[in-house]
Amino acid sequence: MWSELLGFGDFYYELGVQAVEACMAHRPVNGGLMEINELVEQVNKRRGKKVQAVSKDDVAQAIKKLNKLGSGFQMIQVGNKTIVQSVPGELNRDHNQILSHAESQGGWLRSKDVEEKLGYSEDRVQQALQALLNEGQAWVDDGHADGKRRFWFPYLFNT
Repeated sequence: MWSELLGFGDFYYELGVQAVEACMAHRPVNGGLMEINELVEQVNKRRGKKVQAVSKDDVAQAIKKLNKLGSGFQMIQVGNKTIVQSVPGELNRDHNQILSHAESQGGWLRSKDVEEKLGYSEDRVQQALQALLNEGQAWVDDGHADGKRRFWFPYLFNT
């Protein structure tokens, strides 16, 4: 019924449900942000081997249709990666700039690097990073050999 009312079609309705399930299962790890290729992989695992695998375009189409529901699902571009956001809320310009910088470095950064690269004040960088940490969208690494704190973004790791 919902699929017909929203113009989804059964395929995209089922695919949307599978995408939501995959995003929810991984939310404790990634804070509700998942790189689209990772989401495709997780959806295909959920679908099993007895059905045809879905493509990145299929999942993107399902996410676009979910966005019509106002559910907080949307795709955002971070550097060269397409990230699926499965939590309500918006990333502001500072967040996007910081994420783009992290993406260019393989998914991590140091706050001092952001200050130098983007010309942001220390306070501005700390506020943006703290917001990302509070949402579970960044991890702190205080154990690096050089002793300098690093921030990791699991959905931006280069694999």
